[in-house]
Amino acid sequence: MADPLTWAILGTTMSVIGAVGGTTAGIFGSVQNQRQMEANAKAQEQMFEYNRRQELIEANNVEKETQAADIRQREEQARLRASQRALYAKSGASMTAGSPLAVLGETAATQQIESSDLRRQGATEYNRRISAANSYAYQAQIARKSVNRNSMWTSIGSSLAEGIGNAGASIISGVSGYNQLKK
Repeated sequence: MADPLTWAILGTTMSVIGAVGGTTAGIFGSVQNQRQMEANAKAQEQMFEYNRRQELIEANNVEKETQAADIRQREEQARLRASQRALYAKSGASMTAGSPLAVLGETAATQQIESSDLRRQGATEYNRRISAANSYAYQAQIARKSVNRNSMWTSIGSSLAEGIGNAGASIISGVSGYNQLKK
């Protein structure tokens, strides 16, 4: 049978080993948590960067589509004005003064307003896409900076302090227990 000193030393040793194991697990957990936070932030950053690139592509497409639609519309308008002139000429009306000239002028003004509206709508959509792309770029930057490495070291420091405290308490408790047995 072991003497009380052996039991006190064995109990204290087991308590210290448990404290060291708990501290090690806490440190490992802190490191794993940091890695997971970094992986999540990287995934978010990549998603925002992808969305940003898509918005820039769409903005470019809107710009091209608006230009193409404007060209088509102007060509169609030119055909309409040519048709009007041909009909007035066929009817024998003078196109240098009077109603035919007023109609041609009003048609040209209306068509210019339609072209301006088309370009304005395209510019609005283009600007919306660029703004969204800029927003995604900002969100990617925030995601990149969101992981705080200091938090991992703080957590590790807390685990170490707690582990040292627990080990110290175990040693003190073991010595106190032994002193009680000696009395």
